[in-house]
Amino acid sequence: MFGNPAWFSSSSGRWGVKPRQWQAWGYLAVWGVVIALPATLLVSSEKSLEALIWCAASSIVGAYDLSTIRQQLIPQVSETSLSAPPIPAEIARNEDLLYIGDDESADELLNVRYARHDRRA
Repeated sequence: MFGNPAWFSSSSGRWGVKPRQWQAWGYLAVWGVVIALPATLLVSSEKSLEALIWCAASSIVGAYDLSTIRQQLIPQVSETSLSAPPIPAEIARNEDLLYIGDDESADELLNVRYARHDRRA
């Protein structure tokens, strides 16, 4: 919405982002003024309920903006990056190795090893 993800970096803290450049600090300061100044003016004119509503609404918008920034900083994981690599032949011949994966040849190899184990017992 208003903030640029390039101004922030990922964090494991409360909001999930932390300022990386001076523009991020300026962005946060402007949000503070946007929330506090109208609320102060409303309270001084004895409109406390409106001040409370303003604080809640503007805080929700600011939190939404930070959450969109955080979502843009998280790298997207694709299905192909999660797939298991094929089993190398020298590892597949090792009878003491249990390989768990999505590859059908690995399933066949696993079944053969279990069958051998059952015959030994």
